[in-house]
Amino acid sequence: IAREKAGVIKQGVPVVAAFSGREVATVISRRCAEVAAPLTWVASGDRRRELPGETAVFGPAAEAGKIAFEGLRWRREAWVPLPGLHQRLNTAVALATLERLSLLGWAIEERAVERGLREMRWPGRMEWIGEVLLDCAHNAAAARCLAASLDRDDFCLIFGHLEDKPGREIVEPLLSRCRRLILTRPAGERAADPGILARELGRGEVVEPVGRALARARSFPGPTLVTGSAHLVGQVRAELLGRGAERDGLSDPGSR
Repeated sequence: IAREKAGVIKQGVPVVAAFSGREVATVISRRCAEVAAPLTWVASGDRRRELPGETAVFGPAAEAGKIAFEGLRWRREAWVPLPGLHQRLNTAVALATLERLSLLGWAIEERAVERGLREMRWPGRMEWIGEVLLDCAHNAAAARCLAASLDRDDFCLIFGHLEDKPGREIVEPLLSRCRRLILTRPAGERAADPGILARELGRGEVVEPVGRALARARSFPGPTLVTGSAHLVGQVRAELLGRGAERDGLSDPGSR
């Protein structure tokens, strides 16, 4: 995957990348060296010693809801606009990208950065609508990030995935956060059969279609978590908001 992603790196064009370990870093660093692309790694400050070359790091700020960012030249505190522990890294990557653009001569106004972070919204990513939490986690890594960001363990989980995704690997990190598991089938030809996953797990109530699954989950006390597919989250979100669009403005510009 890293080699495929690195294919987008072009001759002499600066790269900003989140550091996720030596193996991936080696692949990206090699590609940048091949095409003379300046590379900036971004990670939390406690991983500074692991970072090769130019770095931007972040850590907790004095004010809740912010990170302290230390880039090539920038030193600032910044709002983290979205919930979830992983969004601190995403915010730092955005800041490092803006810093790199400013070094290339782009006019980046401080108030524009602050406004952009404060007003950032991403439907379907750790989004609460009433007592229902929506998140488009659709791979195991995203599911682990989601589980780590949850501060309670009494959810009723509605889970549905596409047939080309490893459903068991995605749902298992979330099971410790949930009292009940409801498996359903998102709309579309690529949707996986929830009965197959129920048999693999040896647990879970299969409820179709999605509307019935939502009603069933909400019949129990406590919050509901909906995840596994952007298609599923879009359907539930549309139903909660009384809209007809299946994905209702959801997008997936990249994995977490």
